[in-house]
Amino acid sequence: DKTLSLAVTMDRPTALISDLSGPQGGVYSARITLSHPSSDFTAEDLALVNATAVLTGSGASYEVTLTPLEQGLVSVAVKAASFTGATGQSNATASNTASAVYDSQGSDVVITGLPQSFSGTGAFSATIRFSEAVSGFELTDIALGNATAGGFSGADAAYSVVIYPTGRGDATVQIPAGAALDAAGNGNRASPVVTLKNTTVAETQKKIARFISGRTNQLVANQPDLTCHLTGGCGGGGFNAQVTRNMMSFDMTSPRESSVWFSLSGSRSQSGGTTSDYVFGALGTHLKIHDHLLVGMMVVLDHVASRDASGRINGRGWMAGPYVVSKHPRHPLYFEGRVLAGTSENTISPFNTYRDNFDTRRILAQVKVSGELQLGKLTVTPSLSGSYASDRQSAYNDSLGNLIGAQSFDMYQTELGVNLTRTT
Repeated sequence: DKTLSLAVTMDRPTALISDLSGPQGGVYSARITLSHPSSDFTAEDLALVNATAVLTGSGASYEVTLTPLEQGLVSVAVKAASFTGATGQSNATASNTASAVYDSQGSDVVITGLPQSFSGTGAFSATIRFSEAVSGFELTDIALGNATAGGFSGADAAYSVVIYPTGRGDATVQIPAGAALDAAGNGNRASPVVTLKNTTVAETQKKIARFISGRTNQLVANQPDLTCHLTGGCGGGGFNAQVTRNMMSFDMTSPRESSVWFSLSGSRSQSGGTTSDYVFGALGTHLKIHDHLLVGMMVVLDHVASRDASGRINGRGWMAGPYVVSKHPRHPLYFEGRVLAGTSENTISPFNTYRDNFDTRRILAQVKVSGELQLGKLTVTPSLSGSYASDRQSAYNDSLGNLIGAQSFDMYQTELGVNLTRTT
């Protein structure tokens, strides 16, 4: 007998998944093709990573849509032994895996390297850094307030730019939302606003205040003695000069026995990188009412200049007014007083760049009481003086457009002195 053997091989189904497309509206989609039609192929036959799925279709052709659960890798595959074909055989192996990286969030961006404050004008380098590589970012995408930008360079996630504040008001720099796109096409989120505080007004006012203070002290210190016109002790006039390592000074006076007199003095000093010049001149005339009373008028002129590495300032001004000198009829007690008023014109370059002009109005009132005591050949002359000086700066707009507010300096000074003279 012969035995006939018959082997029947059943073709087992397979599945193929196309590449994921999208996301469109936040979901991905793919085509699933079976090698044999199936009546029991469902979404439960899918192996999912980081997604939920909706399966549509029938027979051998299906479409799956994937909704990501969170940022990151999303994938889908058909499990092995998950569905059967028309022959009743199940798929022996799993399908290929279709995957994509879900990224629906734009990159973060920060601006670093800029100072918290500035004065005048200048240039500051800034670094712009995104949290991931981006494209399409250009110089014109930078939002600026009271500033311009240039020197732009960079690629991927890091860029550099030079910021030029206009000097008028605080400067601001920001990268707005959507200025650049990441690999997934998402626009960046807006950066924090970086504010550069403009201290130009405060720095300029400080420099003017120091200038006015120094000038007022010099004005008071250089006021000529008036009592000597009544006592006859003004001297014969002359010229003196002194030179030291960091200072030069001179003074010149006219013979003061005349009813018309003048004095001139000046100095230049250097200290801590600052050079200061001061010149003072006074011209006066008086009428002798009687032996114990003089009434006169005087005019004073002064020039001040100060400069250092950060800036320079100078001014010239005048003051004029009456003065009086009197003596007690029976005692060697003398009184002098003056009231002067005037103006000054000044120029300031606070940061050695632009230059501005400002004016001030000035007042000086000074009184002095002195006596004379004879102790043998020694003459003792005690004195007590009081001064009030005021210098008021007018407001002005600087070259950058900032309003430099008005300010004033008032000085009250009392001085007690003793002069000793010995005759031979």
